[in-house]
Amino acid sequence: MSKLIITCLSVVLILGICITIFRPPGGQGIREQIRDGHVRISENIRSFDYVTN
Repeated sequence: MSKLIITCLSVVLILGICITIFRPPGGQGIREQIRDGHVRISENIRSFDYVTN
């Protein structure tokens, strides 16, 4: 049980460090990146849908 807890905490710590290190220079956070990516993908899907109709 303790190995599982230590593993989960290690993963969270490593993920937090990676997010901090690889933050873009514009100061845009991970939430904004995800939101922008979602908007971009949605626009591509919509434009593809119009072409196929």
